[in-house]
Amino acid sequence: MRTSDTPPLWPGFRSNRHFCWRIWPRPGYIQLMVNRPASLTVEVDISESLVRAAEAGGGGALAERLRLLLLVDLVRTRQIGPNRGAREAGMGLLDFYKVLKKHRVPAIDMEPDEFDEEMATIQRILAAS
Repeated sequence: MRTSDTPPLWPGFRSNRHFCWRIWPRPGYIQLMVNRPASLTVEVDISESLVRAAEAGGGGALAERLRLLLLVDLVRTRQIGPNRGAREAGMGLLDFYKVLKKHRVPAIDMEPDEFDEEMATIQRILAAS
């Protein structure tokens, strides 16, 4: 039986029987959060007329629009999932799904035949209950 004057189970963790009452971050934990990998900056050659057209069309700064389009393309090609895309875009999942819909990226990653099979299975389960 552990008491408060016995050493902790492992550094940064103290326990009184099964109840955790205090957790301290390990040394270096804060450094891991602060020293995130640097973001990559990419230069893209775009004619001035396209830049003006993009700015006239609204929808935010050109860099943000390009970043969002990259995330949409990564979701479309299944390199990242919608949850990560929304997190990287700094928006809620529902808002990111609306962006995906705007760019005609399907939210359900299934072929039509797979979807029909799943729906038939669901209907059989509902009919049996």
